[in-house]
Amino acid sequence: MNGLSILTGIGFAFLASAVAFVTSESVSFATLVLLATGAYAYFGFKKIEIGHKGVLTVLGARAGIVFGEGLLWLPKGLAGVIGVDVRKRGITLDMPNIQSADDLDIEFLLTAVVSIKDPIKFLDLQNPWGTAKEGAIVVDGPVVGELDEALREVVSRISANPATGGNRITAARRSIEKGVGVALQNESQLPTWGLLLESLQIGDINLPIELQSAVTKKRVEEQQRESEKTEIETVAILANTLQKQTRLPIEECMRIVQSERGKLTRVRVEGDAGDFTKGAVIRGFANNRGDQDE
Repeated sequence: MNGLSILTGIGFAFLASAVAFVTSESVSFATLVLLATGAYAYFGFKKIEIGHKGVLTVLGARAGIVFGEGLLWLPKGLAGVIGVDVRKRGITLDMPNIQSADDLDIEFLLTAVVSIKDPIKFLDLQNPWGTAKEGAIVVDGPVVGELDEALREVVSRISANPATGGNRITAARRSIEKGVGVALQNESQLPTWGLLLESLQIGDINLPIELQSAVTKKRVEEQQRESEKTEIETVAILANTLQKQTRLPIEECMRIVQSERGKLTRVRVEGDAGDFTKGAVIRGFANNRGDQDE
């Protein structure tokens, strides 16, 4: 498109010059026409900056034609071009009070990369990128509104409190990003505005104090249960090994093993101890007994 416009400008200059020389009886007048035509052609050249596209206007109205970056020619006074920066735009949003399905207010730090795919549609937007505050965090604008609405919709379907049976919302980070991306492409105004979501990433997630306490408590409980399970299995394996060697009752073997391991707690086993003897036999008990015999 740019090359065609340049050829049009050059052709116009040559045609006007030829007509002037053919029809004029005065060389001076023909020269004057040639200079005027050259000046008109020269001032008709425009340059679209790198990373930009130009939207053609004819008599002040958009004509539906888009030029790429580089040089082009337009008839001055009749046509013009509106430059649009189409480079990918990174938007960082601080989004507080996003409410989950269990009515918890959560704060998100979200970064989106948006590009302009249709400059003509994009020109319909007023202040599309909003206003940035310190730290390049955007606080308003139509694109921000769409991101905010999509995130709220996705998070509103997630129960965030593990204490009430919900999933940890931090663990659902990737699924939230995917859900927001789908919502923005299928349900938002971004495509209507000629915009395309290139990427989306959720950064910091600040949970309310009550949720942080619940998450911490749940993690501690999980670790304690895992530790207790491992301890019971280890003691049972050693006790079972000792029973095979000494033929002592399993309860007595458990007591001895616990005593050897320096434990104050006691594990009472009802029934067959074989239920607890999964895995390889640990030799630590035999080594400890050998050291004491010496």
